[in-house]
Amino acid sequence: MVSTGLKHDLLFQFLAFTLITLLLTPSGDTVLGAHQIAFNLSTLPMGIISGIGIATSIRVGQAMGAGNRRQARFSAQTGILMTLSAAICIALMIYYNRAWITSLYTNDIRIIALASQLLPLVALFHIVDSLQGATNAALRGYKDTRTSMMIVLSSLWAIALPLGSVLALKDWLLPAQGPTGFWIALCIAQCFTLIFVQRRFLKISQDEDIASASIATIP
Repeated sequence: MVSTGLKHDLLFQFLAFTLITLLLTPSGDTVLGAHQIAFNLSTLPMGIISGIGIATSIRVGQAMGAGNRRQARFSAQTGILMTLSAAICIALMIYYNRAWITSLYTNDIRIIALASQLLPLVALFHIVDSLQGATNAALRGYKDTRTSMMIVLSSLWAIALPLGSVLALKDWLLPAQGPTGFWIALCIAQCFTLIFVQRRFLKISQDEDIASASIATIP
């Protein structure tokens, strides 16, 4: 259950980023190169975040299996806070070292300049994406996967891609923003994801606490 839910979330994100890359291809090598650097830096630290998420899912699942619902909620909250701490540290490293980091990928000054402009958005995206990922991991521990999967799918394909296409490639709302438009849309979409999965987590965990309390009062 844990690995299946995680694979679905990663698959949805990979497909969305692949489509974004294809949409940006006609914009030229500079735009595409900067976006690829940003994409790579958004995925590299996720090994740490995914590790915390998997551990959170296991701890929550073990507590639920033992019938200890309060411990399950505590484990979930601990995992989310650990993820937030790690994500903030990583985001700050990306933000304050963005010029140096991009120079490791290329010597092209134009790509370095554009990628450096994208990395503050990448840092913000990393924090929000990590939090929603940790919350989803906790929900997988509760064996609640379908709703969170649909939230992730909807935010990426109903918000990020359409809004990103408008902001990046069209002059309808603002002058075309190029790759910046897609990263703004991704941040907005992940904020929506975070809000809804957090609401789902609060509902599930509170329902479990209520059920636990009801059982405890039975003579």
